[in-house]
Amino acid sequence: VGGRGDAAGAADLALELRQKLHGERFVTLRGTVSRRPPTPGQTRELSILISEGQLAAEEKTRTPWTQVMPDAEGHFEARVPAGRDYVVELHAFGRKVADRQLDAVESDVDVGTFAEPSSTRLTVRVENADNAEGLTAELFVIPADAATLKAHQGNLHGVFTTCSPWLGPPPGPSPACNRVLVVNGRATFDAPRGDFRLYAFKGPYWTLGHQEVTIDGTDQAFTFQLRKLPLQPAGTVSADLHVHGAASFDSALPDLDRVLSFDATDLQVIVATDHDVVYDYGQVVRELGLQGHMSAVAGVETTGHILWLKRPGYDIPLVIGHYNFWPLSYDPTLPRNGAPDDERIEPGELFDRMKASVSPALQEQLVIQLNHPWYNQEFGRDQGFP
Repeated sequence: VGGRGDAAGAADLALELRQKLHGERFVTLRGTVSRRPPTPGQTRELSILISEGQLAAEEKTRTPWTQVMPDAEGHFEARVPAGRDYVVELHAFGRKVADRQLDAVESDVDVGTFAEPSSTRLTVRVENADNAEGLTAELFVIPADAATLKAHQGNLHGVFTTCSPWLGPPPGPSPACNRVLVVNGRATFDAPRGDFRLYAFKGPYWTLGHQEVTIDGTDQAFTFQLRKLPLQPAGTVSADLHVHGAASFDSALPDLDRVLSFDATDLQVIVATDHDVVYDYGQVVRELGLQGHMSAVAGVETTGHILWLKRPGYDIPLVIGHYNFWPLSYDPTLPRNGAPDDERIEPGELFDRMKASVSPALQEQLVIQLNHPWYNQEFGRDQGFP
């Protein structure tokens, strides 16, 4: 909604609307993080959390109001309701590193300057051992021992996956969790201090690069050389048949990173199966010049949200699980880009609607795939259909 990638981008608008509708007052909190210039596009390792309450009280008693990311110069600002006590926290690499108390805030406040903790800027080169050509690959940063693992566990203010080290939100662009995309042989990113193992990965048909490193605050560079292995059976392609990206409600992974992540593992077929919306990564494949190596297939994952199916012995109505359908026709001018409504129907009706939504030629090719048939509930809805 806010277009900036943090909660404040939308919360600021909401408070402005509440002021106009209900006369509620808000104030603006401004501050600075003393930081080195970030690498282009990589500012997400720093985050400011603003909660109502007192530092002296237990953290669970505070009410989070907003979250904002500092810009490239370290400046940040966010709106909160007036007349309340607030705790302002700086988080780096998914962990709190500083905080500040503000009491009875009645007007705009400059909360001062926070100091960014020391980190190391790493530059990584991954190349083909046979010709020194730069490779698009994945880099994994793994703690070398239990102490480092514990010292660097982080998350996005208690939500999403906990990673060690936490380089960025797992559902978002690179760096994410403890992974970094190396594009055309090169990546630069910031990492916390400690002893780590770096792994360069190009998929199951390449050798694995490995180095043990000590990240000590001094900028460092590492090179990995990988070699293609003759392991893939002749006449086969490698494929992922269950793919989510930014088109899904539970992901913020941009299309560019989504496709690059598959190029990084030498994948040859992407089947787009975003939640409840037909999608196609073909345009991004072409923009990256990968169409000679990678094919994109349009598809959908139907995802029931409305609880309706009553089963004897169950107190709560159910849904029918998650199904992938591909190949489909992608038409962004239609609701759900061409996917039919999938709510409050049994599987047979869902299959019939999906077949009717595509051409006769695609009906002959249509694959129906029941995902994770026995799986846990999420948001009170079965993801499987046992």
